[in-house]
Amino acid sequence: MDYEAKNMHEMAALQEVVRELSRLGNPKKAKLRLGAMRADPEHFKELFDEYVRDSPFEGTELNIEDVPVEGLCTCGFSGFVDPPEGGEGHIHFVRCPNCGRVLDITKGNEIEVSAE
Repeated sequence: MDYEAKNMHEMAALQEVVRELSRLGNPKKAKLRLGAMRADPEHFKELFDEYVRDSPFEGTELNIEDVPVEGLCTCGFSGFVDPPEGGEGHIHFVRCPNCGRVLDITKGNEIEVSAE
């Protein structure tokens, strides 16, 4: 994935998190369930801190839970898979480790925000 496309996906994820924080009343602590297909948790945290600088969300403590990728395939495979290399940022699809078909992702693409 090229740098510009990666940043567009991360920006959309950042905006989604900020909208949810606003909807929750701008909590000072929040839990974020972040799917591995969306972003790397450490990288996302750095980007979040930069994105919310000089805003009402500056200083919000995010407790990020990394959600691994899990999928199903028509060949019968069901389980956890590693995202492709270079997985920082959103990944569009993951292939089955058994047959190479594109998996139906069941976990790992979520962004869920809740107040702590």
